[in-house]
Amino acid sequence: VEAILKLIGYGYKSYFRSHWNQFDFVIVVLSLLEFAFGTAVNISALSALRSFRLLRALKLLNKFRNLKQIFNLVLSSMTEVAVLTLLLCIFIFVFAVLGMSLFGGK
Repeated sequence: VEAILKLIGYGYKSYFRSHWNQFDFVIVVLSLLEFAFGTAVNISALSALRSFRLLRALKLLNKFRNLKQIFNLVLSSMTEVAVLTLLLCIFIFVFAVLGMSLFGGK
């Protein structure tokens, strides 16, 4: 309903200029396809796309500056988290090899 009202209110060209409106429109169309054909045909790919509806909440980042700063901070810290995860995997691998050589049963 929201997409249709926005399409009528803004007009076709100005509605599709915004990337958020394009994203909303694609999500709404995919949801309608899943609703229409979901009972007749088991389309698991469309069900997986249902999770993209959560990304619509990212539109709030444009309205709230502090929320956008926190989101950017979390995204920038992902590289450090990835490095720590890699280091943890190396430690687990080393101790797994050590444990297998010590307690391997031979």
